[in-house]
Amino acid sequence: MVIAIIAILAAMLLPALASAKERALRLSCVSNLKQMGTALAIYCGEANDTVPTYMNNNPNQGFYLQAVNATTVSPPTGTPGTLVDPTLPGLNHGLFLSTKIITSGKSFYCPSCKTGIGAYETYLTPSGQWPAYDNNSPPDNPFCRSTYNFCPQSNTLTDPAKPGYYNYATKYSQLNASRVVMTDFIDTLATIPHRSGNSASAMNVLWGDMHVHTSTTKAAFDQALWSLNGGPAADQTTFQQFLGLLQP
Repeated sequence: MVIAIIAILAAMLLPALASAKERALRLSCVSNLKQMGTALAIYCGEANDTVPTYMNNNPNQGFYLQAVNATTVSPPTGTPGTLVDPTLPGLNHGLFLSTKIITSGKSFYCPSCKTGIGAYETYLTPSGQWPAYDNNSPPDNPFCRSTYNFCPQSNTLTDPAKPGYYNYATKYSQLNASRVVMTDFIDTLATIPHRSGNSASAMNVLWGDMHVHTSTTKAAFDQALWSLNGGPAADQTTFQQFLGLLQP
């Protein structure tokens, strides 16, 4: 009888404990993004208002740090599991690393991402050094990536006939409090880190005034949007549509 009662109590407590743990991870992620916002302000202040290089040929290029050439991501560079060549230029928020504004590797990764291309452990050498080229087995590609997607929007529409499609900012002064600068992991609906049960309904976002707020805009997490053209991570137009839907 006592064992049965303990089992019942454990079953009741485990979901609450899991929820509390996830809240702690979400707060840690928010802290990382706040650090990115501070680093962006410092970087742009030292770079005459210029926003870091943004690779936007494909949506997921906003994840890349410093393992690719400054003008192209093809052909891939580096051997999986080996340290990134420190002479390669930084990209996106990878410039915060190469300019030593942020030196902690874990700051570039959401703690809720445990495996795959969004996880800190994916970019360690066998001896635990970071940053290394993608060591997935088999590797997705040799690049070094971050969980966070650098996608600094201005408040200027790319086309007035397309509400929600904004130009990317090239200057810090072009950023806007209601527009996205950096988001948590965007790959598939199933891999969004912070979840309510099995559902993805929220995303931590760094906004243009450098505040971090969790966006819960329902339209941004609509299954139909994530099924369109393979989802935001696979298609630049859908990616822009997704970013435009996110609201503080």
